[in-house]
Amino acid sequence: MREFDYRRVSDVAGAVALHGADPEASFLGGGTNLV
Repeated sequence: MREFDYRRVSDVAGAVALHGADPEASFLGGGTNLV
């Protein structure tokens, strides 16, 4: 299984900043299953 980190932000600017800091990051939408 590939290791991952889950981070939750409260606004769009925070999500964009976290995604920009890690080129391998992915967004998760509502109802998305991690496993």
